Amino acid sequence: MNINLKRVFRATRAILVYTLVFGVIYTLVMTGIGQAVFSHRVNGSLVEKDGKVIASEYLSQPMKGEKYLQGRWELEDTESFPGHYFAGPTNQAVSYPEYQKTLQERAKSLNLPAPVGIDLVTGSGSGLDPNISLSSAMSQAPRIAKSRGLEQSQVEDVIKRHTAGNYWQPITNVLLVNLELDGLK
Repeated sequence: MNINLKRVFRATRAILVYTLVFGVIYTLVMTGIGQAVFSHRVNGSLVEKDGKVIASEYLSQPMKGEKYLQGRWELEDTESFPGHYFAGPTNQAVSYPEYQKTLQERAKSLNLPAPVGIDLVTGSGSGLDPNISLSSAMSQAPRIAKSRGLEQSQVEDVIKRHTAGNYWQPITNVLLVNLELDGLK
């Protein structure tokens, strides 16, 4: 009986020590390091305009119209959660005939020269991807320049400023491009 009580006490003590060390101390240390070294990212990479938080760099934002760079397709849902914006992925396969028809309709609606980048007509896995390929962004530059009364080279420069490398291709952050373009005209 005495030996079993010692084992229970040791096990309980071990659980409390490990909980304190890894559940509290480790978490506070990692949070502190993150805040010190990567403060902007740890806090959600929030984008401010006129002192007000308007978005996050890592979530797509619905911006419609000829003067905006269009991002990946979103399945918008405003009925499930009234007063809130919700977007998500599709569960349809690219080989599904109905989905093929949908992709063709989306490509036509963009009014871009063919071929249209696949990332402009398909959604991302999360439905909230803020980035598109550089080629898809550049294909929209003439339309944006015309609708805003800008030189195409100005629009292309803005796109390049908000393009970063990726494992296999450069990607452009649609939100940051649109915000900078709004500041131009």
